[in-house]
Amino acid sequence: MTASPKTTTIATMHSIPKTKQRHKFYPRSIGIILLGFMSACSPRVETVSQPTASLRQPAAIELFTKGYRQISDKFIEPVTISKLALEGMKGLSAIDPELIISRHRSSITLSTHDLTIKSFQTPNKHNASAWAGLTVQLWREARAHSISIQNAQPESIYEAIFDGMLSKLDRYSRYAGKKQARKNRNRRDGFGGIGIRFRYKREIIHISRVLKNTPAAHAGLKRGDIITHVGDVPLKGLKSRDIISQLHGPIQSVINITVRRPDRLKPLTFEIERALIVPNTVTSRVKNGIAIIRIRSFNQKTSERTAKHILKAQTQMRGNFKGVILDLRGNPGGLLKQSIKVADLFLTQSSIVSTRGRHPDSFQYYEANFEDILKGLPLAVLIDGKSASASEVLAAALQDSGRAIIIGTTSYGKGTVQSVIRLPNEGEVTLTWSRLHSPAGYVFHKLGVFPSICTSGKNEEPSQLIKTALSKHQQLLSTYQLWWQSNGVSRQKRNDLREICPPERRKNKLETEVALQILADTMLYARAMMSVPELAQKPLQSPDREISSQPTTP
Repeated sequence: MTASPKTTTIATMHSIPKTKQRHKFYPRSIGIILLGFMSACSPRVETVSQPTASLRQPAAIELFTKGYRQISDKFIEPVTISKLALEGMKGLSAIDPELIISRHRSSITLSTHDLTIKSFQTPNKHNASAWAGLTVQLWREARAHSISIQNAQPESIYEAIFDGMLSKLDRYSRYAGKKQARKNRNRRDGFGGIGIRFRYKREIIHISRVLKNTPAAHAGLKRGDIITHVGDVPLKGLKSRDIISQLHGPIQSVINITVRRPDRLKPLTFEIERALIVPNTVTSRVKNGIAIIRIRSFNQKTSERTAKHILKAQTQMRGNFKGVILDLRGNPGGLLKQSIKVADLFLTQSSIVSTRGRHPDSFQYYEANFEDILKGLPLAVLIDGKSASASEVLAAALQDSGRAIIIGTTSYGKGTVQSVIRLPNEGEVTLTWSRLHSPAGYVFHKLGVFPSICTSGKNEEPSQLIKTALSKHQQLLSTYQLWWQSNGVSRQKRNDLREICPPERRKNKLETEVALQILADTMLYARAMMSVPELAQKPLQSPDREISSQPTTP
């Protein structure tokens, strides 16, 4: 998902197929206008002492101006700037419950339960900078009459105000301050680090793993080394998050790591240059000629690493390679474009997904244009009630195109896309701005993806489960028709559809064993695929505008 002022960059390799993208979207810059307000007369009250936390008024107005404007402009449902600002200002009561912010026609009043503090004239409901100025004025007045507000750091105020407004929109829209936003970006895009994992026990930092092809590996750090210092900073006594802060830093910056090694008498010091570290979300194993690839989430390297695991398995097994199982159980999502790229690994000239919202730039259409990396070999996808968002996009794309058999339970049903808006304070707003439509045209949200073989509530033998599922071919196709025709039906009807194969968290081996049996038997796989709907039966109508931005699904 995009992060102002520029979109999130997704790393690609030439060997990885690319989706068809017709346009690039770059959020326009926002000019900041500072406006003053005349307040109405109000009773004189006693003020508290001089505030201890600084308030930088121009920076705060700039922050709220951008926040109000972008949220009102991009949120999936219409919402006025005046409503956002009012709900945001009400959020100050999270810091001081005695404060009451209310609207009376053309004025906003700040009061307590028994005292009116001040009233402010309301600006035009669409004027972002004016409402931002009013927000800061009200904040300043609250500081003069509330010890809790006066002692709150600006970041705490920002959080209270943005939480106040976003909580009224939907459950997926949220604010992250500077520190949390940095962590979010690290998860999406990677971070500057050295490539180790450590265990922290009794104030001793043991390296538990050195990641391959990372600065730590190249420098010679080993599993079992005990880190004592980063530069001149002793790590003993620090909390885990503080240790991580010492190890992380700008890419290409140099740090010195001092370690104790069990077979050495003297400490060892390593000079290491930090590099981009993107957490690995893909693992694989091979069983009976079938590659079982688990994707835990989608980040910048997921499609690249998925392709590498497949190519490695093909090379190792040569002519004995029989197919792939993609395990998406428990996968909460991540970068939408990475799930699209993974789908494109297996599809040829097929629709993958479309997104549609209120903002013109939320209309996007993605399709595959490259060769199937498996060249038609069998493919199965495992999903459960925790498979959400980007993982649902991948499952539906492979199902609707008739490319894979889906095994498991109905998925989570998180079918909205969030845009990440970067704010002047280095925080960010994650904002719902479009809905996902499968290639068959149905909306994922609050519905999910329906499996071809349902394992919900099942603990029987895989062979018996397969036999029972394949005997219900016509019933399954009828269910898919209901799924495809679900747009616009009531929430109760969607819940009824989900109960046909209730979503569950599945952690046992049943789904894997079912997939292994089906993929290992050519005739059985052919029978199972007869119950997979074909997109050709219901062509997807492309949206009017076909553009591309950088969405992410958390």
